Amino acid sequence: QKLGVKVVAAVGSASKVAVLLERFPDLMPEQIVVRTSGSEFEGQLRAALAAIGSEGFHVNLDAVLGDYFRPGWNCMAPG
Repeated sequence: QKLGVKVVAAVGSASKVAVLLERFPDLMPEQIVVRTSGSEFEGQLRAALAAIGSEGFHVNLDAVLGDYFRPGWNCMAPG
């Protein structure tokens, strides 16, 4: 965020949200997605993108893959 980037974080459990908010106080809770299922993940990402005023990701760092890769890919910004 210090570089002017807009961040969306994805975590696997609600308990991790507090950790992120404590470590990165400039984050808004709306920027953090608690993954529920692969089928709902794209909608969760799009809601977080809307909260930060972005139409899509320019960079997507995905260490999980599996059911969560395609939704992130689908949310990439054009160009």
